[in-house]
Amino acid sequence: MIGTVNSPGVSKRQLEAVEAIAESAKTTATSALSTAGSANTTASSALTTAKSAQTTANETKETVESLAESLEDKANQSVSVSATLSSGGWSSGSPYTQTVSVAGLSADSNGMVGIAQGATESQRVAAQNACLSVASQAKESLTIVADGTLPTVDIPITIVIIG
Repeated sequence: MIGTVNSPGVSKRQLEAVEAIAESAKTTATSALSTAGSANTTASSALTTAKSAQTTANETKETVESLAESLEDKANQSVSVSATLSSGGWSSGSPYTQTVSVAGLSADSNGMVGIAQGATESQRVAAQNACLSVASQAKESLTIVADGTLPTVDIPITIVIIG
């Protein structure tokens, strides 16, 4: 009960009805404040979660960009270049040497040299008997040495320059 009102023309029953309405309004207001506080806490928590997710997304993006930049020059494909060791192109005197042009080769490129897949039996035998190996490389050229028998046939070779 709110208090006693001595007003002429207001019955006790009317006064009790007003007090009941006031008590109900007070309960509703308290409940509304509690709900608002809970909603505020939930919104604050959601905002904190969203900020954390944004930070994680930014960090992930930076990591991916850094990895992409690091791998940019690491995953280049190999390049295959064909050349021919000419039977008349060998130096005189043992060990015999021959320099071939190799487009795209740098002085410090990594790679491999081998007898071309289409080599004939006589070309393969000549290469085996010649004991071929790489003597040196420079920009756009490769010098091959024959430590064995001087080849008397042209020998097709494949140079694979590794990325």
